[in-house]
Amino acid sequence: MGARTTDAERVIAAMERCGWVQAKAARLLGLTPRQVGYVLRKYGIEVKRL
Repeated sequence: MGARTTDAERVIAAMERCGWVQAKAARLLGLTPRQVGYVLRKYGIEVKRL
């Protein structure tokens, strides 16, 4: 497992904990919402709409 998988998995786990709200997930990870959005696009992670 490389660092990429770890990045993506961390963001997915945070997004799931926060109900797929990027701003809340960003706060949880200590990132900005833009950084979270970048990771989602970079790895092709589809945002679930609730």
